[in-house]
Amino acid sequence: MSNELRAMTRQFVEGSAFQQAIAAVERDPYHFPTDFWRRCVEIGGLAMDIPEEYGGGLLDPVDQAAIMEELARGHAGLSLSVLVQNSLTAFPINQFGSEEQKQKYLPRMAQGELVACFGLSEPARGSDAKGIQLTARKDEERGGWRLNGIKRWITNADRAGVIVLATRTGTTESRGDGITVFLAEIGPDVEGLSVPKPHDKIGQFGSTLCDVIFENVHVPDGAIMGEVDAGWEIINSTLEHSRVWIAAQGSGIALAALDEAEAYTAERVQFGRPLKDMPPVANHLAVMRRQVELAQFLVNKAARHESEGDELAFVWASLAKLIASETCLFVASDAMLLHGGTGYVNDLPISRIYRDSGVLRIYEGAAHIQVRIIERYLERDRIMALFPPSAGLMRDASELTPLETLTAEIETWQPGLLAVR
Repeated sequence: MSNELRAMTRQFVEGSAFQQAIAAVERDPYHFPTDFWRRCVEIGGLAMDIPEEYGGGLLDPVDQAAIMEELARGHAGLSLSVLVQNSLTAFPINQFGSEEQKQKYLPRMAQGELVACFGLSEPARGSDAKGIQLTARKDEERGGWRLNGIKRWITNADRAGVIVLATRTGTTESRGDGITVFLAEIGPDVEGLSVPKPHDKIGQFGSTLCDVIFENVHVPDGAIMGEVDAGWEIINSTLEHSRVWIAAQGSGIALAALDEAEAYTAERVQFGRPLKDMPPVANHLAVMRRQVELAQFLVNKAARHESEGDELAFVWASLAKLIASETCLFVASDAMLLHGGTGYVNDLPISRIYRDSGVLRIYEGAAHIQVRIIERYLERDRIMALFPPSAGLMRDASELTPLETLTAEIETWQPGLLAVR
């Protein structure tokens, strides 16, 4: 089914609603493209992690990854909004929410009527996710809970109506054992809650990045997801699921950069012939293409392991996220090089693709965090063999391990707990 869904998504990306949305958000980074959002609803793009009984069209992880890759190939920022609405919010609500919460939120999310966001990072806590400080304390007078603190880097919080919110209900020392997740309603009418103007980021326009400030915000007991002090499982499971989506976003951005490089070098004539026909350029493109196809393979493999219920699927998700994020930055940078001076101005898409690529090494678990996860289960030399080759323009593509050989070897890998420092 993945090929059919990929083709359908590609048709959507090439259509007028998507292309008009790209133009709109590149003119105004804070613009919310309502026509694009509406078209996403029509093709089921906001309901990939929502079952049919709640108005969705739940898809297998392999199909989700294929769709995400094509969306990101079209535009990273627009694809990020779709990702957050699915893997970071609909997924945990469906997996861990009460029946009342599912009925209340999922149908409206599937129809695009309700934008959702995910609240984990804080000003003093990024990669140290178990150290979050935003507190939830029992309200002895009114019942329910009072929330106090700040969340940072929250995608689309300025347009959202609900947030999957990680809070500290235990002591700071309790770390992951003192975290509770709330489904908290947010917006301008919520007393004590504010969302300042979004951060002025350098790329992925069309999705905003916000602080969310809670000052004695009241939420009812019914807003709790799961059990009090048992929220880390929800957060961790959500991140493991969403990393496959981020990996697919990375391979999609890399594909977009490769598309631009191949098209430009085919039409750009120097020294009497197209750039692509010059051996050094042809070799450089071959190195880039091999790395993109490797990232695509790892994304698909991670999705397959999740689909099959492999208890070590999270290792493959982290590996795919790590390599795909490194790949998209590598390919975007080298694609810009192949454009020459034209690549450094905003006349062609490659400048946007380059700006969009850098953040993938940071969000949903920075590259260093992914390495720490993976190296507990796979030897370092195996991990390093998958990274983009250094000095790609100097590498001879024929001297690299053939992709077919490398992927066949990867299929034999059996991750196991290793003794690492």
